[in-house]
Amino acid sequence: MYLQYRKNENKYELIQQNNRADSDNNDILDGKYDKSEIELTREQRLEMIFDNWQEGDILIVAPEPLKHPKWSDELQSLVEMTRDEICATGDLSVLREGEKFEDGQIVIVEKPNSKYLTYTWNRDTFEWELATTKEELMNLRKEKILKYAEVKKEIAILEEFAEEFESENTVEMLKLQMQQLKKEINELLQIIKKM
Repeated sequence: MYLQYRKNENKYELIQQNNRADSDNNDILDGKYDKSEIELTREQRLEMIFDNWQEGDILIVAPEPLKHPKWSDELQSLVEMTRDEICATGDLSVLREGEKFEDGQIVIVEKPNSKYLTYTWNRDTFEWELATTKEELMNLRKEKILKYAEVKKEIAILEEFAEEFESENTVEMLKLQMQQLKKEINELLQIIKKM
């Protein structure tokens, strides 16, 4: 795709994109469509491709327009800015969840790691914010206490019938499950107290 860019103050703006086949545009630039007796300059040929071509405009051939163009002295052409460069212009829309722009570069803000708490990214403050409520944790703790009681009843039933049915392995497994539930119930209580 042939794209026409123009520098406007300190920014490069897309003026026009030509939807003609690139091969046809190449032929125009190479002078293959030049029917006149006078040889046309490159600028004059570009005026045949873009109806609004001005001296100083920049031709880019790319599969799609550049979203954030910048001039590259090394390539002597327009290229896409890096995400850091885009942020440096004040446009923070390219930041992803968990990223902020600091000291000229994109920095990753680690998400707090918690078994019970969930966090959401605040794009205004660039911080992880607690999304779990105290009520949600209290309900989770209640569910675990009820599950603990259920497992305790299961163990009592299995032990009552231990002479009739082999259930030693099952009882041991359930006791381990109770220990884990008890640990989680206590962990939740500590978190709730801190809220």
